Amino acid sequence: MATLEKIRSKAGLLVLVVGLALFAFIIGDFLNSGSTYFRQSQERIAEIDGEVVKIQDYQGRVDEMAEM
Repeated sequence: MATLEKIRSKAGLLVLVVGLALFAFIIGDFLNSGSTYFRQSQERIAEIDGEVVKIQDYQGRVDEMAEM
């Protein structure tokens, strides 16, 4: 009974810690892959003479050269 009473008295703190952990997980996921601004910067691999080269364009050219 004493153990259950300790758990009940610390329930608010436990809920707060779990809530903060979930919030941090969701925000971390949003910042890593959910935002289009961050995703656009991840797709850029180079800039040549002021022209941005995206990874899809580069991979297409690599595949084209591999077929030759």
